[in-house]
Amino acid sequence: MNGKILKFLTLNVTESCDATCIYCDWWRTKTAPESFNALADAVDQAALMGVRAIRISGGEPLLRPDLPSLVAHIRQHGLVSMVCTAAKCELSTLLALIDAGLDVLSVSLDTLDPRLFRRIRGYEIAPVLENLRCLAELRGKAEYEIVLSVVLTRLSIDGLADILEYAQKYNLPVNITPVQIGPCGRNTSKDAVAFGVEDAPILRNAMRVAKEAVATGLRIINSDEYLDGIAVYMVNRRLPAGYSCHAGDSTAIRLAGGKLKLCHSLKEIQGTDLAATWTSGEAENLRKRMASLDCPGCWLSCHADTRRPVAHRYGRPEIWEAL
Repeated sequence: MNGKILKFLTLNVTESCDATCIYCDWWRTKTAPESFNALADAVDQAALMGVRAIRISGGEPLLRPDLPSLVAHIRQHGLVSMVCTAAKCELSTLLALIDAGLDVLSVSLDTLDPRLFRRIRGYEIAPVLENLRCLAELRGKAEYEIVLSVVLTRLSIDGLADILEYAQKYNLPVNITPVQIGPCGRNTSKDAVAFGVEDAPILRNAMRVAKEAVATGLRIINSDEYLDGIAVYMVNRRLPAGYSCHAGDSTAIRLAGGKLKLCHSLKEIQGTDLAATWTSGEAENLRKRMASLDCPGCWLSCHADTRRPVAHRYGRPEIWEAL
């Protein structure tokens, strides 16, 4: 045994997506979906291992009509559940997840400008905003939280203040991640989304605005350390001095099909048994690589020690204890 406890598992339930985001190419992937029983078995095993929260991702997980059943299965184990989605579907589809016991709905929103949103994401913003409005109004009657997932790009960064103001209006927590170029992000339009040296002042100012928003009560999940590191990483393509990554000590990604990753930027670990893979020698070697930064390097918001404790306002208190 390696002594590391898996606390947070990302469960990729599909590799397919019906969006066409310019910094991602999941939408190019067309594979057969994994069976519901295989996903339920993964949840069962995760619960036995002591996992506290499961984030359902993809691709676009709402392409699976059985997703409410999977959320209900996670809730039966007493675990915190999160679904990451574009939320451009019918409201009834999202309400079915809420009815099944969903704890956190994470919605992608990089800009409020309709034309720019369509250019970045490939779909219309109107249904997303309408769904968010309706769901925000219903939170007082049900146990769930809504998080805005904001990917910073050169195209959208000027509108970050508008996103933060929108989040403040609807009392939505925000999770900020800079677009990743290279092995961590499979970008198809680098020139449009990538930051350069000349963007350092813009990045620093945007992070200043974000930290000021925290001071006014906005629940930004990323710590000041993480926000400050965004400019360092995106401009210089290196991690902040003295930083050592330990994300793989407590988090992992189960890919559609069963294989495990400790980080998006690292290779898949052989084997499909969750517990055996997590405790394998191969996994431990990868953890050592991560700690010594012998890896492609990234500044994703999954870094284990870059979260900010946020105030509990909606849903079960254990949501924030787990996430």
